[in-house]
Amino acid sequence: MTDLRMLTLSGLLADLQQMIATGTDPDSVVILSKDAEGNGFSPIAAEDAYGTPVVDFSVGYYRPESTWAGDFWAPGSPDDDDFDDDPRTVSPNDVKAVVLWPTN
Repeated sequence: MTDLRMLTLSGLLADLQQMIATGTDPDSVVILSKDAEGNGFSPIAAEDAYGTPVVDFSVGYYRPESTWAGDFWAPGSPDDDDFDDDPRTVSPNDVKAVVLWPTN
């Protein structure tokens, strides 16, 4: 598998802090693109029990299938059994990951 250069949480945090430090409005909404070509967009959004916006995220493992796509799984999640290997174990190619879920 090709060495993937993926953004880490600390890298994302540093980039966001730099964006704010250089004038990006910290109240700007966060939008995910469907793909690199910009064929669709969706905000990262969810609401708590009080209607306050919160980040909808999951913590688990990313299993790259190529340099541009892969699969995500979280131990103990309902869709943990969607994979061919049973029981689900961390493979050498899996990396710890956080998924930010879009609204749509």
